Amino acid sequence: MLSIGGAGNEAYSSYSQKMILSAVSASVMVGMGRVRGHHMTHISPVSSKLRGRALRIVMELGGVGRDRARELLLTTEGSVELALEILDAEVSLGSR
Repeated sequence: MLSIGGAGNEAYSSYSQKMILSAVSASVMVGMGRVRGHHMTHISPVSSKLRGRALRIVMELGGVGRDRARELLLTTEGSVELALEILDAEVSLGSR
C-alpha cells in the first residue's frame, strides 16, 4: 500500500521549494545583468568555498592564470565583476 503522508513527502516538498527558489533567483540575476556566460558574477566571496569559486570564474571568463586572477581579486576586494571589467579594459587598450 502506498503511503501518502510522512517524512518522504516533506522532504520532496522542501526539495521542490528549493528548486523553485533557485530558478527564481537565477532569473532575477539574469534580468539584473549579473550573469556572464553561465556564471553569476556578483558574488560575495565570504567563505573559502566562495573565494575559490570567484577565483575560478575570473580565471575562466578572463582567460588568465591563477596568480593574475588572485591579484585582481585582491585589488578589487573580491569583486568578480570589477576584476572582469578591469580585464575587459586591458583587452580594449591592448595592454594584455
